[in-house]
Amino acid sequence: MDQQYKVFLVEDSPAIRETLVSSVESSDRVRVVGFAEGADDAWSRLQEAPVDAVLIDLRLASGTGFDLLARLRGREEMKHLVKIVLTNYGSNAFRQRCMALGADYFFDKSLEFDGVVDLLNKLAAEAPRAPA
Repeated sequence: MDQQYKVFLVEDSPAIRETLVSSVESSDRVRVVGFAEGADDAWSRLQEAPVDAVLIDLRLASGTGFDLLARLRGREEMKHLVKIVLTNYGSNAFRQRCMALGADYFFDKSLEFDGVVDLLNKLAAEAPRAPA
């Protein structure tokens, strides 16, 4: 397949990153193209490489997922980016705050982990493809 759906991870746990990469890349349609452990690093890297979606944890090595969502919100050059929060803090209050900051999707790591993989596969299948 010559065009894959590109995902960037914002996750500070190496073990969770490894699990995410393995799960997400189980489909030949989706590829993880990079990661960052903190909000500032993620912001810098997202400006350097074109990606389709960003998968964001809320608790990071530096900064928070809220910080990154706030920076992404309203930025014209990031408008196309699908923002997906995957966190252990799955309360309704956190969900509402993330959605208010521009998150497109919100998943609880402990209860909805597989839902993220299913969503990315669905988004990849629906993504427009460039002519060959």
